[in-house]
Amino acid sequence: MNAPRRLAARPLALAVSAYALLAVLLTWPAAARLGRAVMGLEARDNLQYTWLLWWTGYAWEHGQSPAQVSLLNHPWQVEHPLLDVTLELEALAYPLQKAFGPTAAYNLLVLSSFVLCGLAMYLLAYDLTGQPWAAFAGGLIFAFFPHRMGHALAGHLSQMALWWGPLYLRHLLRLFQVPRWRDALWMGLWLGLALSVGLVVSAYYALPLAALSAVYLLIANRKRVNRALVGCLVVGWGLALLLIAPKWAPFLLRVWREGADYRVAGFTPLSVDGLALILPSPFHPLWGNLIYRLEGMQRVFPSVSEVERTAYLGLIALGLAVWGMVRIRRQGGLWAFIGGVALLLALGPSLSVGGANVGLPLPYALMEKVPILSWGRTPERFLALTMLALAALAAQGFTALPARRTVRGAILLGLVVDMLVLWPWPQGTPTPPAEVSAWRGGGGAVLHLPASKRQISNMAMYYQTAHHLPIVGGYIHRDLPGMREYAKALDAACTEQSGRAERPLTPAELRGLIQGLDIRHIVVDRTWVSARQSSETVRRLEAAFGPAVRDWGAAALFEVAPREEAGPALAAWENASLLRIEVMPAPAQAGQTIVVRTVWRSERPTRSPMTLYIHVLDERLERVAQKDGPPLGGNWPTTLWAPGTTVLDEREIALPAGLPPGEYALGIGWYDALTGQGARLANAPRALGDMLILDEGVSVR
Repeated sequence: MNAPRRLAARPLALAVSAYALLAVLLTWPAAARLGRAVMGLEARDNLQYTWLLWWTGYAWEHGQSPAQVSLLNHPWQVEHPLLDVTLELEALAYPLQKAFGPTAAYNLLVLSSFVLCGLAMYLLAYDLTGQPWAAFAGGLIFAFFPHRMGHALAGHLSQMALWWGPLYLRHLLRLFQVPRWRDALWMGLWLGLALSVGLVVSAYYALPLAALSAVYLLIANRKRVNRALVGCLVVGWGLALLLIAPKWAPFLLRVWREGADYRVAGFTPLSVDGLALILPSPFHPLWGNLIYRLEGMQRVFPSVSEVERTAYLGLIALGLAVWGMVRIRRQGGLWAFIGGVALLLALGPSLSVGGANVGLPLPYALMEKVPILSWGRTPERFLALTMLALAALAAQGFTALPARRTVRGAILLGLVVDMLVLWPWPQGTPTPPAEVSAWRGGGGAVLHLPASKRQISNMAMYYQTAHHLPIVGGYIHRDLPGMREYAKALDAACTEQSGRAERPLTPAELRGLIQGLDIRHIVVDRTWVSARQSSETVRRLEAAFGPAVRDWGAAALFEVAPREEAGPALAAWENASLLRIEVMPAPAQAGQTIVVRTVWRSERPTRSPMTLYIHVLDERLERVAQKDGPPLGGNWPTTLWAPGTTVLDEREIALPAGLPPGEYALGIGWYDALTGQGARLANAPRALGDMLILDEGVSVR
């Protein structure tokens, strides 16, 4: 590395302007819709990040930690510790969203990330080469490399914020030239900021960058290591630790004490495929169709939604990097080491080529055993480090090109065309309908059906940035324990009979369930589900709530009246309290089937499903008819009953044909469906053991 050179202002300004112009052109026409649609593929993780930017600001304004996600996973109150560790992007977005709204804030961060990454790499490459053209080429490769563009389309905002890495390396390399406290402080600041972007970025980019560069430089320069250098390194790395300690220390302490584990499956599909390294994007506007027809590419990229798997290194960028390595030889060892190790790790636990696993174990398999690092499932994100090293080498290879502007301009244009992933960009996800904002302050919660489908969950979170009401479900980074299962169960209850249920919900039960959860708005999605499923869901909701109040084409909206307030409980068991009971018809006739409707308030969920029994009793309290079974026909077991929510149960009881006229009591109670153990009756006006006795039960004429 040459001694640091003074930056020329004009070439730097031109480079930044060019990066900004390219950011707009390469994301067109999405870049023209800053406040009207979220950039990227529709309903992907871009909506989750838009929500996260909004939610963090909302939580700060309401005096709570972002980890207390009180507006997700209704009606449960859950904590998401991962949301309070790295808050850098959220802090950057806060003034933007206050000025322009969450949609524009997200889009501005995406667009500015191209400029910032280009600028950061330009500064590092200028230190390495001293040539503005070469520095611009390095910044161009790092800002727009295919893997990064794929993540931009998929909506991974944290994977866009890679600009601190080159700045950290710039000052680290300067320290190994001449140890100075100023460079040590800058190095520590950039590393601390890199570790504050996101947990994934820390694990796959910032920490490996710091570790690999330190190991190589200390070994390669071991004869030049002195007290001044060690002191500067300690100060720089110490400053980085001080910057992240207020958030990282409590989080790591909690993980150590409580043993939190956020591991999920998916290492192999989210590893770099060997074939994808050498082939351009199959969605390239010029030769994408030809690439997509090659053997194995359809397995690697089943659809455009898998664009984040783009791992193409770039033929021109790779050629420049190889030439740069030849030119600088031993000085290129650092970049070869960082890029090579990162590429090897990006291939995942075992090698895949053309979508087929060849069974060759790789070093990443060891990372699955490391605490916290084992939570990750995206080895392909190591590729960002490979591209950083590739950009540094390519910048040095660029210095050997002919000095003519036409030649250099042609190479730069070739780089842009070669690295294209998809163009034009998708229109993005439009902002919610204007009337959604009018729900704000109206009370109740919002349910998007089916809540467990990821794209619909993303849409629900995006709508929440407009209405600010609680929603059922929601996902960011990881599913919290039990919440996905809860959303799936509610989907099944609302859209179709549960596989373990005896029968579908009656319209009254469905209405009682939704009102009991304090849901006021139901949005039925038609885009991400089959026409049959959406039409069946609409039919069931119409039977319970009447016609949809609005049809947006892609979705239908149902409004739900608030639940009626119940008076004092008639009786209370340890798991639930009985609020109301109604028998129909009244009076009944012998041989007739009656319907007993009960309304319950949950006191706590149960570990195993409970069975509700209702017995018709004569004057000697002997059974003359009964119906035992799970509440709501098995569609909503007591294991799902959140405290304070209410449910309505309807069950049919056939009266015997020869039943004498008279007044019959009702006996009501609960028992464990697995063990037969009865639930303890805590409060009742009249009881027989743990069975409530209601004297005014069934009148037979």
